[in-house]
Amino acid sequence: MTLTAGVIREIAEAPVPVLVISGTHATISGVRFSWSDSCPFCRAPVCLYGDGGTVKAGIETSQSGKTARWYEKNRPGQLPALPEKCPHCLKCGAFRRGAFTERPPLAVSRVTLPLLAQVWETLRAKYPVLAATADEANRRSWPGEDQRRRLRDGQVPVPRRCLGADRDGARLSGRR
Repeated sequence: MTLTAGVIREIAEAPVPVLVISGTHATISGVRFSWSDSCPFCRAPVCLYGDGGTVKAGIETSQSGKTARWYEKNRPGQLPALPEKCPHCLKCGAFRRGAFTERPPLAVSRVTLPLLAQVWETLRAKYPVLAATADEANRRSWPGEDQRRRLRDGQVPVPRRCLGADRDGARLSGRR
């Protein structure tokens, strides 16, 4: 891992991905992915980089067209060859294949995030109703988000016990 002008060389020199938008789906191909692990001896981080991955993104709709959701799926290329020795402590045989595959790889091309932002903007402009439906589904999918929204809007009644009353509505007297 070498820094070039503050950026890791392997990321700076990544090939430029290609974006194709077709309907409500988009594919970014030629994405460089990074697998990471740490050396079991010196604990220093070690990254492997591989090209040829894709990122698929868009809006999935149900057959009825009433429900929609945003999606983003990373499909990395093949895992590169493992290093024979750690680049930091130079111990041989430090890595095993499974260690790098325990965590999902990350897309590291410098233009992947701006391309994804372009996908979301394009789909929102072309399909505003589907985008609004997907946004609402996304809001509801977060645990507790719907209840927080209703509390904020004053739609959820506060339990009477919190107001100092028992089940029958009488004031709590301290007796049980």
